[in-house]
Amino acid sequence: MKLRIIPAWRALVRRPVHSLVAPRWALAVVAGLSGASGGCVVVSTTRSAPPGSDVDAGAPLDAGGRAVGADATRRVLGALGSGVILPAVRDFDAAAAALTSAVEAHAASRSDADLRAAQDAWVVAMERWQGLEMMQIGPAAMAGTAAAPGAVGGRDLRDQIDAWPLVNRCRIDQETVSRDFEDEDAFAAETVNVRGLGAMEYLLFAPNASNGCGASAEINASGAWAALGEDGVRTQRARYALTLARLVQRSAVTLRTAWEPSGEDWAGQLARAGEGASAFSSAQEALNAVSDAMFYLDTEVKDMKVAGPAALGDACAASSCPDLLESRWAGRSREHIAANLVAFERLFLGDAPERDAPGFDDLLVSVGAPDTASRMAEAIAAARRAAEALPRIDGSSLETHLAAFAALYDLLRTVSELMKTEVVTVLDLDLPESAATDND
Repeated sequence: MKLRIIPAWRALVRRPVHSLVAPRWALAVVAGLSGASGGCVVVSTTRSAPPGSDVDAGAPLDAGGRAVGADATRRVLGALGSGVILPAVRDFDAAAAALTSAVEAHAASRSDADLRAAQDAWVVAMERWQGLEMMQIGPAAMAGTAAAPGAVGGRDLRDQIDAWPLVNRCRIDQETVSRDFEDEDAFAAETVNVRGLGAMEYLLFAPNASNGCGASAEINASGAWAALGEDGVRTQRARYALTLARLVQRSAVTLRTAWEPSGEDWAGQLARAGEGASAFSSAQEALNAVSDAMFYLDTEVKDMKVAGPAALGDACAASSCPDLLESRWAGRSREHIAANLVAFERLFLGDAPERDAPGFDDLLVSVGAPDTASRMAEAIAAARRAAEALPRIDGSSLETHLAAFAALYDLLRTVSELMKTEVVTVLDLDLPESAATDND
């Protein structure tokens, strides 16, 4: 029998999922009273289910010790896959195709009008991608290595599309001089810090023809950069951006194929989790994959996009660090954070707040934690509104808006703490390692 200790109050919030509960034989053993275990009850998570039953190993329990029905979880997973993730993947694929077309025109003409059109197309594609940052499930998630297992189905597609914060300005400038990008297929194997939407931002929005390398760097010491001249730099950047746009579009097509019903049907695999034709061995494992992806809000948005530039953590020793802004060149950091929060909200609620769809909130209500669901929804909405209300942020304006960043950070921390301490506990999910080691 596998035992785990949980606070008594957490055991009390577990309630039946109406008619969607496992049969009564799926009982957990409550062995111990709050007085005998320091305010905790000992709950067994060992279940012995007959074939074909609606019980998932590791699923949350209600107050009677019954396992929450896997069908209820699969309904939420199916709704998220087909109603939230797949439409977002399709939107990004269309935006990536439009971006390639716009950058092709810019590379061919080098006119100011075509540059502005390429920049506008980048803005749209990047905002679409920011929603998918919160949905790194299956192929977009990390692949495993010999040293560490990856996510279920992980293929690192995320880093092929946008590897922020690994973008390296000097390395991009070196590639601009070397022109290795002219071999598109070979360049696909280059390190991710010189590819993707992040590198494209620099190539399309850099305000002048200077480079980010030191005087002793080869491109400066040899005179190679100076030899390009301003016009040569802009020409090479336009051509380089075109290669990156095409590579991003390749990955967008791969990602869409993976999620389409006519392809690998990852949306369907979420809905069928634990039923055979799915990469997920159980509905609970699939739900945990979605939850893990949502912790991007904690580790990247809260700690890196907000705390980093505003000197609210260890990454910045000055009063502020504009170099840590996600969108240094296009000045879109505010919009990216807001898009991240909109996507997080849709995953939690199952759709936009004004629409009713199965989401994490419904699972919380079904196990007797409506207060957690309500407070979480309110906290998410407050953080989203604060992000949307931020002024436009760039390197020159950050210092004057540190108070707004600090306020947003506090709101994000509230969301993160509720997710870590209540949502994960009530739904019996595991924390990703990155979030488990974050003590704020």
